[in-house]
Amino acid sequence: AKQQFFCYAATDGAGNTKTGSQLILVPDEDSDGILDPFDQCPETPLGEEVDTGGCSASQRLVDTDGDQLPDSWELQHDAPDCLFDPREPDTDGNGIDDGEDDYNDDGTPNVEHYRNREDPCAVADTDSDSIPDANDKCPRTPTPELTLIITEPASPFYGCGPSERDTDGDGMDDAFETRYCGGDCAPGEDPDGDGLTNLEEYQLKQRYGSPTNPTKKDTDGDGWDDKTEVQRNTNPLDAQSRPGARTLALVLLILGVMLIGGGAFYLFYARKLRRAPPMFTQQRFARPQQRPMQRPMRLPPRPHALPGQYPARRRALRLAEEEKHRKLFAAFEPQAPKQAHEAPLPDITHLFRIAQPHDFERLAALARKYQSSKRIIEPRLSADERAVFERLAQVAQRARGRKLHEILSPVQERQLQDIFEQLARIIREHGDDAVFQQLRQITKK
Repeated sequence: AKQQFFCYAATDGAGNTKTGSQLILVPDEDSDGILDPFDQCPETPLGEEVDTGGCSASQRLVDTDGDQLPDSWELQHDAPDCLFDPREPDTDGNGIDDGEDDYNDDGTPNVEHYRNREDPCAVADTDSDSIPDANDKCPRTPTPELTLIITEPASPFYGCGPSERDTDGDGMDDAFETRYCGGDCAPGEDPDGDGLTNLEEYQLKQRYGSPTNPTKKDTDGDGWDDKTEVQRNTNPLDAQSRPGARTLALVLLILGVMLIGGGAFYLFYARKLRRAPPMFTQQRFARPQQRPMQRPMRLPPRPHALPGQYPARRRALRLAEEEKHRKLFAAFEPQAPKQAHEAPLPDITHLFRIAQPHDFERLAALARKYQSSKRIIEPRLSADERAVFERLAQVAQRARGRKLHEILSPVQERQLQDIFEQLARIIREHGDDAVFQQLRQITKK
């Protein structure tokens, strides 16, 4: 050990700083920077670089006692229950060199542990049952069975759990017999009647990883007994694995292969067509524009003519037309002689002789005369003659003091001329010729 100064510096949250040094005792005899309690090579030559164990390159290969184990490695693993001395080839004195000895009884010599960088003193216990694997008959006991192992070293099942031992030697382990038969199952019996013996159901463990239930005909409850599923190559421990399900899976597999193959062929064929040159040039034509269909016009049905029907119809039309013309000109035809007892039509010819400022005033005077003497004149006139005087009165009322073109359209002028002509005929039948001459002059105007 040697003394060295330990220097320190510290700062708190408020910014206060404290520094100082203290002389302390450092246990490092070879001054390689590794404290003696952790130094695997305490006599390292001064100035040589060391590894984390305190050993330099020259110290790692030194084997003072010639036991195939470097001095540094022996010093690293030396312990009260695992003795190593780099100056003694047989540290424990059992007649075997330390390199060939097997301290942990795992079947591997210490020199192999050195080459594999393993701890030669570590006891191998794979299943952690506190029995070294070298002595454990069942070094991989399942964790749930660790409290049920055989702890007698003289037993052939030392360190074995119930599922790893067959005490009665009937081919079925103790765990199977304890679970289904209370500790002892007859190998040839078939308690569930599924066609499989106890031993056959136990041996299915090698095929499916677990035995079937010898007391239940259908272990997985899928409706198929254990023997049928075994014969049809389905799993009697999996309800989803049943004979029908496998057939459906096979059909789906075939369909999938066909779809994949068809798709691959389509892609290959389409790619081949895309590369091939066209045999002819396609011409695109404009698609004719479709016009909406027009609904056909429905004509009224043509009546069927009876024999002799058309001549009779034409004759009736001709007679109706003649009757229309007769009524139209009836007002202008000569009237029958007046009866002796009828009073003569009042004399209105003097109205045409009155000097009026405008000829329409004469018409107005004539219309007023007709209105004032209507009770006397009207009974002596026919219906057509009364209509002429009524129309004349209407025109005269509208034309008082105005020009003809100001009140009448061309059509109405022609209608007024017709009125004058009709009036002339009436006056001619009821008056003298002089009046007719005056009326003709008014009509012309």
